[in-house]
Amino acid sequence: MDLLIVIVAVVILASVFLGRMSQRLGVPDLLAFILLGILVGQLTVFRGVSSNPGLAGNFCDIALVFIMFYGGFCTRWEKAKVIVAPASLLASVGVFLTAAVTALMVHFLLHWGWLESLLLGSVLGSTDAASVFFVLRARQLGLKENATSLLEMESGANDPCSNMMVAITLLLMQGRLSALKAAGMMAAQIGFGLLGGLLVALLAIWVVKRFGITASVGGGPIFFIAVALLAFGFPSLIGGNGFLGAYVVGLILGNQEIENKKELVHFFNGITGVMQMSIFFVLGLLANLKDMAGFVGPSVVVFLILLLVSRPISMAAILLPFRKFSWQTILLVSFGGLKGASSIVFAVLAASAGVACGGDVFQIVFCVTLISSLLQGYLLPYMARWLECIDPAENAMKSFNDFSDETMMQFNEVMITGESPWKDRAVKDLGIPKNILICMLIHADGSRIVPNGYTVLREGDKVIICSKAFQSEKLFSILRRRITPKYVGKTLKEYPAQKNQVVLVKRGEESIIPHGDTVFMPGDILYINDSGVPSDKKKAQKGS
Repeated sequence: MDLLIVIVAVVILASVFLGRMSQRLGVPDLLAFILLGILVGQLTVFRGVSSNPGLAGNFCDIALVFIMFYGGFCTRWEKAKVIVAPASLLASVGVFLTAAVTALMVHFLLHWGWLESLLLGSVLGSTDAASVFFVLRARQLGLKENATSLLEMESGANDPCSNMMVAITLLLMQGRLSALKAAGMMAAQIGFGLLGGLLVALLAIWVVKRFGITASVGGGPIFFIAVALLAFGFPSLIGGNGFLGAYVVGLILGNQEIENKKELVHFFNGITGVMQMSIFFVLGLLANLKDMAGFVGPSVVVFLILLLVSRPISMAAILLPFRKFSWQTILLVSFGGLKGASSIVFAVLAASAGVACGGDVFQIVFCVTLISSLLQGYLLPYMARWLECIDPAENAMKSFNDFSDETMMQFNEVMITGESPWKDRAVKDLGIPKNILICMLIHADGSRIVPNGYTVLREGDKVIICSKAFQSEKLFSILRRRITPKYVGKTLKEYPAQKNQVVLVKRGEESIIPHGDTVFMPGDILYINDSGVPSDKKKAQKGS
């Protein structure tokens, strides 16, 4: 037992160092952890795990619950909502199309049976959120046409559909389900998965508000762990897909106003990191290098089918009708279909189901995942540059709920109007403090330049300002209130100041930094600094 504890500690330390090396190389962590698992799997003490795919599969299912929950929890709805329609179609119809085209090609090229081909296509139908998140975060890829959010939401939400297809295909192969019942089961999985997730989310929100549960007080983190497990278990009990429920609950809770929510984001980020590391390591233990060698050829064929045929066809079929995505973006989203832990977990499910091709599916999926992580994971940033999809004004971190904690810098924009005191003045003459930098200038025609001290600002220019983000956020308490009818049509200077300060006005999709003459409109949402620090009424009246 003592030797086992020492070995586990060494493995964890090795995983940490391998993870750091992966970040420097720009390759997803899973590759390093899987390779470590393959090496450690040769030790006698771990032979029991490597020979028991069912046990490993159960562990991976539980770990995948937290990964799915975190995938929704860290997604900022404000950034994601503009692409929710195409992302939802990619995460559902896209999985079906990818699986179907892959099955068709595998049937004719590798001469597999129809159901066996569909099983392989279903296992490989989804993309891996952990791998996609890693590449986007590590390289901070800001992409045009909201492609960053599109990739994140698709990869975070498409595992449930792949899981459903795998489960239904296995039942068909075992003769326990007819085609008509399969369609009904698919509808029930989706419907009850969404309904169960929504009910759990609403219950969790009520409990949080009723009992004042926060991310940093008492059993707050433990409560949210229980919610994540309930988000999977309850939909599963009523006939829905538990992974879909976990994602839905994570997405809803992650976009609620929870005190110290950023601490909770980091808490689940740590848990998810451990779960990912554990999944990749355990899956590495299941690998058999001798058996895998005979599947390298078919694995390369399947990888090329996914890369060059299945994924491009499904992405184009879904995104082209929207007419707002260029062919470069469609190609990049297609190339971003990285395979990872979820595909191998579903392959373990196939291997432990007792079907004839289960072992072959596992070996091929394992090899495809390694190839995808190594090639696509490394080349994705270069592909984005080659296709000219990089947007310098965007930052991939903005689509995560912990964006402000991930960077010490903050970017803001200032519009140069006809009344602006900066109009027709050079940057060097503006008197800007030294700790503030004008890092980009966007002209009225959309062209962009990096200004220097002699650049003159013109009417219609949009100035992007970079400054150090304020870190002591606990000094502030921000209230969110909808404007009351009696103040509609009145200006900010007529709004009762008392001890609070209106710091932002949200008007539909527009965010307005208010001044004394700002007129309130119906539906405005006010963000008020209610930190308990009295405002200087004399200075406020003077300034307005």
